[in-house]
Parts: sequence; structure tokens; C-alpha cells
Amino acid sequence: MCASNLDFTYANRRELSELLAESKYYCVEELSDAAEKAVRSLREREREAQDTVVPICRVPLITSKKEEQVRACRSTVNFPQIS
Repeated sequence: MCASNLDFTYANRRELSELLAESKYYCVEELSDAAEKAVRSLREREREAQDTVVPICRVPLITSKKEEQVRACRSTVNFPQIS
């Protein structure tokens, strides 16, 4: 088996951890090295993803008059009153 031909692109952290543990248990050094390299690469991608800001717009769904009043009291923005 040639571990350099393996593609771990779509593997998640759990799968890679299991593969790494099993390859170490069965002393498959080439596979173990490839799995460790894939885990490091995954960690780097996760770290880069954390540095990327993803804007999220959250719009509350108000379902009652009481909930509207509670939200209005907690709001820090002063909206004009519409009559």
C-alpha cells in the first residue's frame, strides 16, 4: 500500500483520529504518517476558518405583544415611534 496516494480531503476529525489510532496500533507506519499529516492539515484549515468572519443576520420572530414589549425594553437602539 502506498499511503502517499490516499486522499483525506473529505475526512473529518473523528475519522482521521480513528484511522491514526488504528494505524499506530497495527504498526502501519506509512499510513500513520499520512494520517498525522492529514490531521495537521485539518487543524490548519480549522484555524484559518476561525480567522474568517462570516456575517450572520439574525431577525427575531416576535409572536406576541408581550414578547414585543420585552424586546423593546431590552433594545439599545431608539427607533422612532410610528403612529
